[in-house]
Amino acid sequence: MVLQRDECYLRKTQDQRLISQSVPPTLRPYAHGHSLEDRYSIFVEALMSSADASIPLKKRNSKSTGSPPCHMDYGSFLLQPCNKEGLNSLDRLQAKGLRIVLGAMKSSPKNAMQVEAVDPPLDFRRQYLSDRFIFKVNQCLNHPLIFRLQNLSDLISNSSNKYWAHKETPKIIQSFRKLSSLSHPIAQFRANPLFDVPYDALIFEPSVILDFGISKNDPTAEYVFSDRLNSEWQGWLPVFTDASKTSDASAVGSAVWIPKFRVLLSSNSPQESSVFTGEAVAILEAVSFILSHKLNKSIVFSDSKSTLLAVSTNFFRAKFIHPVILDIKKQLFECARQGIEVVLIWIPGHSGIQGNEQADLWAKRAIQSGSPRRDIFVSDILPRATKDLAVSWQESWDQSSLIKGRHYKSLQNTIPVRPWFFRHKDSTKLAVSVICRLRLGHVCTPVFLQKLHIKDSSLCECSQDFLSPSSGLMVRAPDAESVIAGSSPAKDKCLRVKRRFSNLSHRCLIGYYIPI
Repeated sequence: MVLQRDECYLRKTQDQRLISQSVPPTLRPYAHGHSLEDRYSIFVEALMSSADASIPLKKRNSKSTGSPPCHMDYGSFLLQPCNKEGLNSLDRLQAKGLRIVLGAMKSSPKNAMQVEAVDPPLDFRRQYLSDRFIFKVNQCLNHPLIFRLQNLSDLISNSSNKYWAHKETPKIIQSFRKLSSLSHPIAQFRANPLFDVPYDALIFEPSVILDFGISKNDPTAEYVFSDRLNSEWQGWLPVFTDASKTSDASAVGSAVWIPKFRVLLSSNSPQESSVFTGEAVAILEAVSFILSHKLNKSIVFSDSKSTLLAVSTNFFRAKFIHPVILDIKKQLFECARQGIEVVLIWIPGHSGIQGNEQADLWAKRAIQSGSPRRDIFVSDILPRATKDLAVSWQESWDQSSLIKGRHYKSLQNTIPVRPWFFRHKDSTKLAVSVICRLRLGHVCTPVFLQKLHIKDSSLCECSQDFLSPSSGLMVRAPDAESVIAGSSPAKDKCLRVKRRFSNLSHRCLIGYYIPI
């Protein structure tokens, strides 16, 4: 089909354009959503067929105890804004999977099921994936996508642009604009920093001691430390390092303290930096000082075991390597090549060891007076995506619960870190499903079945009036001593729940368990 306007001819093609790239018809938003729906519907059907209520959770496959895999949503953030029907199909698929996992009734509100299973809404998860993607891309020097995103962001911000005036801002642009709110730019590299380290330095094994014979909160820590230092490390130069961060809005102070020469090296990293980065920077400054001044037989004491473990790890097996850790490894290798002996030793912090306490004091002062470092590493801002997801989800839960899931909101006001049933892996699927139904307030009790016009009366089989969950029968499953492992055949059909009314039978309490 050919369109004509003012002597300009436009030919309609089968491809669409997305950030100046051709998109095949199969990757259009509507088709992409339904393609994923068809693909993962098979997974949901398998999940339904494997939902055996008698199998304990710890013996079940991990994929059968969670919602449809998170990677079904990968790439979808690149398609927004788009036709919402394709993405809504994924929302329906998620809700179906949650009902199977929790054993919830079809009438259960979706927002409450998401909180119960701690499975965020797909829209928030797409923003989370977009944030992590853009943060990682930005650490690549001269990445072509950054230039295009900058142009698109300027175009959307232009008030005279009528196209974007009524469009939702793409998630990748929202993620890109988060970078501008950082106090300093992200450290960029031409290639993976691992490739800038000589192979001999990568395979070098530095001397790292994680047990100096001092336990945490040992009242004799200072005495034991001085005794071991004078007896086993006589003639060695002790160097103390530490880092401090007083609040989320403060910088990270790093300090190196050499008592023998009364030398102090202090610096501070941007507020987005983590304490791990501050500890690594302090160790790097200490090793660099030892190398530049040829201080043979030096001991670097640090109270950060995670940093020392990162230095001693096998880089070829590590999932992520901090660039500062790579620099430490290079400096230690250079010290060994020049015959300078350097040992890294872990000591417990805040245990009364004088050198460590002094380094901690200098680190706190370095937050304000230390020499500033400008680099922000991507590993320090990746947790921001998780934090933003939690904040957005909590705000949405507070608003949506005013309409749906009000009863569950009274039980679960905040979104937990992980589902409560993760702590009860010996429980059967039946036990978990019954408690989830009770918590959601949609359970096969006579009162609820009467509400759905399935039963004519709220009376139970024992002719007693069954009270609704809102009258005090509902329990908090994480706080209740209610999960039974290895229940007997007589108890398979119902679950003993901590309840107020002892004269009610178990069957009266939970109603019939009706599979999905």
